[in-house]
Amino acid sequence: MADLTEFFRTRANEILDRWRTATRRLPAARPLSGKELLDHMPDVLAAIGDAAAKLFAGERHDIPLLAAHQHALDRLAEGFDVVSVIMELSILRECIVEQWWRASGRDGEAEMRAINVAVDRAVADSVTRYAQARDRALAAIDAISTGRSSSTMRPPLRSSRARSSASRGSGRSMACRCSPAIA
Repeated sequence: MADLTEFFRTRANEILDRWRTATRRLPAARPLSGKELLDHMPDVLAAIGDAAAKLFAGERHDIPLLAAHQHALDRLAEGFDVVSVIMELSILRECIVEQWWRASGRDGEAEMRAINVAVDRAVADSVTRYAQARDRALAAIDAISTGRSSSTMRPPLRSSRARSSASRGSGRSMACRCSPAIA
C-alpha cells in the first residue's frame, strides 16, 4: 500500500484503538477518562499522516504539527511529565508501524522512513511546546514567590480544556492570551 494518505485514512481507527489500549498502561494515563486520554490524538495522527505523505512525495514539510502542540499543553495541565508525553507518541509510532506492515506486507521502506520522520516531528513539536509551557509556568511561580510585579510577567499558557471549562463556567467565551510567538 503505497498511498500514505489512504493508509492513514483507512487505518486511523485501528491505530487509535491499539494506541488507547497500550497507552492506558502508562501510570499518568490511568486516571484519565476515555475522552481525556484520546484528547487531540486523532488530529495528531492525521497531521502525522499528512506530513508523511508530503515527505514521501518529496515535498518539504516545515509546518509545525499544531495538534501535537495542543496535545502537549493538555498533557502538562493533566500532570503528565515530558517522558509520559514522549511515551504516548512512541506507542503511537509502534501502532502505526504495526498497521503499516500489515497493510503493506512488509513492503514500502521509503514510506516507513517518511512515517518515522513525521512521528519524530510530532515528538519534537510536542516536547518543544511542553518545555515552553513548563518554563513559563515555572517563571510565573518564581515571579510570584519573589514578589515581582505580575505586570512584568507574560500570561501562562493554558490547555484547551482549561480554556473551555473557564468559558463554560462564566457563560462567556474566553480567548487564549498567549503571546503570538508561543501561541
